Amino acid sequence: YLQLFINDHQNDLTEWLPHTEFALNNCINASTGFSLFYINYRKHPTCLLQLSCKPISQVLCTAAFAIQMQALKDETSAALQLAAENIKRAYDKNCSKQTFAVGDCVLLNASHIIVSCPSKKLDNR
Repeated sequence: YLQLFINDHQNDLTEWLPHTEFALNNCINASTGFSLFYINYRKHPTCLLQLSCKPISQVLCTAAFAIQMQALKDETSAALQLAAENIKRAYDKNCSKQTFAVGDCVLLNASHIIVSCPSKKLDNR
């Protein structure tokens, strides 16, 4: 996203970060169906073109705001749960259980294996 706006020397990156963060927080998330602004504040940010004074009747009391925020939290949680189930279903559909026999060669992630050699680079593999 930033590569569209920063200059060729990439030295104005910090000038674009606030705009990028705002744009990302204002986009609707595919999993939740809401923007992060709406999830956190129950409203979308007001652009300068949309500024107007709200009548007092539109200002919510604290209890009503809390109830609406709880309902939004529940709806967001349900949407995330549904997205997780969809991802699991897609993974299970295309994934098959692998079985290994004794003596098969396998590739291991050795990042958590502790060895006595001082340099992992020079150790036997």
